[in-house]
Amino acid sequence: MGRFRAGENEDGACGMVRMGRTGQDRIASFDLETGEGSAKCLAVFDGHGQEFIAAYLEKYLPEMLNEKMKKVRFSSPREVQENIAQAFEYFDRKIHDLLMMAWLTENYSELENLYVYLDLESRLDINYLKRYREAAQSEVFLPPGLSTEKALREVRDWFFSFHGGSTAVLAMWREGVLYMVNLGDSKGVYFDRGCLEYTEDHKPETPSERERIYRSGGFVCMGRVGGTLALSRAFGDFVLKQIDGEYHPFGPVSVMPDVYVYEVSEGGCLLLGTDGLFDVLSPEEIYQMLNAWTRGDLSRSGEFCKKLLDVALQKYAELDHPIHEIDDISFWLSKI
Repeated sequence: MGRFRAGENEDGACGMVRMGRTGQDRIASFDLETGEGSAKCLAVFDGHGQEFIAAYLEKYLPEMLNEKMKKVRFSSPREVQENIAQAFEYFDRKIHDLLMMAWLTENYSELENLYVYLDLESRLDINYLKRYREAAQSEVFLPPGLSTEKALREVRDWFFSFHGGSTAVLAMWREGVLYMVNLGDSKGVYFDRGCLEYTEDHKPETPSERERIYRSGGFVCMGRVGGTLALSRAFGDFVLKQIDGEYHPFGPVSVMPDVYVYEVSEGGCLLLGTDGLFDVLSPEEIYQMLNAWTRGDLSRSGEFCKKLLDVALQKYAELDHPIHEIDDISFWLSKI
């Protein structure tokens, strides 16, 4: 069985089950300064491929969002949506440029220092990369018909792919206004006295997403972008963001988030979670369980998080899912 953690603080309660060897999920809670005062913010990042992008988001996105939102009117959905979209594009480009600079200069010291700072368990073997790159530049090691230019491009794509990608789902609220921001297939859910609202996943088989992917030069095979990625929007995944061989933040895999706005009242409940949770429990099922367990009282939210994790794991057991095929499960549960 995976490693379990549940806890709570003044922002709410979190639950995490790490099923793989390297945990790729990250969560964050922070105050967000806006042009109209401070807002509360919770975030969940579901990494895939590697933990690098999710860990980078956890460490740096709160600071960057605070800088971007400090003059934004929180009561203006248009301003919030525009600035969040700009912030996501800027952040994605920043990570891409960091990796591209390391590749172009063949100086990986800053990247290696970042691995240490982010306390990553999975790190690129730089010596292996250098040998791989040297082999691509030597015609002696290349199969017939493969040019050094194409071989180097394949090594570069492998270097970018190693660092993976991440979904992001955030909730920001103050004075009766709630924004939920979604990128990928994690989910934000809001419950309040019979009211149930939640974000829509970005999946390649969704007609609008499929059309967008093909329009940007990509393709969908077996429900995956490029035949490899089972979601259509994310941070990272830079090889799948290429258009004519060049990085584009709104390529086949896009960094454009959806931003939802709601008028909320005190006493509502907020849940942000990864697909590891929602693959076996629908928002409606979770809403019914929380109502039965809490009866509107979230004072023991840590206990409720553990119950929710237990139910999710039991669902996987009933489906006879091999342990190694179960995704990590991470979520925030908070009262508005």
